[in-house]
Amino acid sequence: MDAILSSNTAWEKLSTTDIDDMKVTECADAFLTFLSTISDRYKHLPQPGHRLQFLELQLELIDDWRVRLLQLLHENYEDPLTSLMPCILNTLYYVATVLEEWGVTVHFLQLYFFKKTI
Repeated sequence: MDAILSSNTAWEKLSTTDIDDMKVTECADAFLTFLSTISDRYKHLPQPGHRLQFLELQLELIDDWRVRLLQLLHENYEDPLTSLMPCILNTLYYVATVLEEWGVTVHFLQLYFFKKTI
């Protein structure tokens, strides 16, 4: 996570994105790749309880990332238009949109069901 946020190009827009209106930053792409990799590794575990433990880890990572972005916002608040604020807001919007899309996949719906039945 430190490497994602401290990269010299973390807040640059990816040039290979098809979704230009989203202005996907390298930071957003790297963080979502990180979460996706975790999901890919644990979604085939046979026990739902084990999958839920990994889901909790992902939720903790998302919360930690949110806190770090808030810290960056507060550090760079001199002039909102020349600071990192627009890049961070674009990043947050894109990540939130992708997480909403992930929320309706079979994998996460099953985890939601298992969590509610415990």
